[in-house]
Amino acid sequence: SQPTMPSFEETELIIEKLKIGLAPFLAKTALVDGMNLKVEKPKQEEGQQVVPYESFWQNWIYELRGSMNWDSEAIRSNFRFRANMDIDNVTPEWRVRIRPFYSFQRLSVETSEGKAVSERERKYFSGSVVRSISDHWSGGVVKSYFSSDYNIIDLDIWVAPALEYNIFSYDDVPMKEFTVAYRIGYLSRSYLEETIYDLMEEQRYRHMINVDLRMRRPWGNVFAGISGSNYLHDWSKNRIALNGRFSIRVYKGLS
Repeated sequence: SQPTMPSFEETELIIEKLKIGLAPFLAKTALVDGMNLKVEKPKQEEGQQVVPYESFWQNWIYELRGSMNWDSEAIRSNFRFRANMDIDNVTPEWRVRIRPFYSFQRLSVETSEGKAVSERERKYFSGSVVRSISDHWSGGVVKSYFSSDYNIIDLDIWVAPALEYNIFSYDDVPMKEFTVAYRIGYLSRSYLEETIYDLMEEQRYRHMINVDLRMRRPWGNVFAGISGSNYLHDWSKNRIALNGRFSIRVYKGLS
């Protein structure tokens, strides 16, 4: 089976393979007179090459999401655009996750002194490489990049080693995962303007814990997660976030 194949299609594939495996045994019984063998050559378009399952690219799963809104009134208009993508290469031994994100908003308002325009742009990218240590434990490295003019952050880079525990066995990925991950690493940040602490840049150590649930089913995918973090130099500077999403399967490979 393939990582992109839902569980019910995997079951059908297993049944077909079991039928093939039983053929030699049935051939030695009285049922052999009612048996026939039919072999179909895989369809191949002209110029197309058959790629084996072991191909690196066949292990990747892509999920793309986006939204765009525009509303306008006599003295006010607002445009919003948002796009993000989940890119996963998940096997029982390795898990590679890539998360790019981009958002843009432009708000314009007509005033007695003329038009006032406000623009906000936010960019985010994270990537992680994790290697299984056992059926439930794994370790790896996480790196993230963040930029936001609304938060006056010019460049935010965080690199951290991570330790992860999966309540389910890693043999169940990518169909289901329930993980608790701890990360501790180095943060380097530069600002677009001076902060209230009179800083234009800073370097800190930060740690984070994430609890994530991922389920892939024949009808679609479900994700729910909660994360908490704080700076090691000041435990009063902390943050907690909760998020979730789901998608419905429309067609094979498309949701």
